[in-house]
Amino acid sequence: MNRLRFQARLLAVDPIRYTPAGLSVLNIVLEHSSVVLEAGIERQLNFQCDATVLGDKAQQIAQLAPGTTLCIQGFIAPRRKNSMRFVVHIQDYSISPNNVS
Repeated sequence: MNRLRFQARLLAVDPIRYTPAGLSVLNIVLEHSSVVLEAGIERQLNFQCDATVLGDKAQQIAQLAPGTTLCIQGFIAPRRKNSMRFVVHIQDYSISPNNVS
C-alpha cells in the first residue's frame, strides 16, 4: 500500500504545464512541521518536499497563495523512471481549518 496523508504549507508554485493530452500538471513545494512520538521519544520534524498535482486540482491549487496550509492526501512515486528520489503525488487536498495565510 502506498498512501500518504499530512498537513503542509504551500511554499512555491511553478507555472501550470500541460501533457500532450492536455492534462494540467502543477509542480509545487510543500513545507511540513510537526512533533511525532517515536519509540517513546518526541521527535521534531521539519522538511520540504516536492509535489505534483494533475487535472482540476492543479488548476485549483495554482490559485492559492503561498503560505496556505493544506491537508494533503496522495502517494509517493519516483521522480522519473529508475530514479531513487521521490515526489508526492496529490490526489486530494483541503485547506486546513487552522490556515493562517
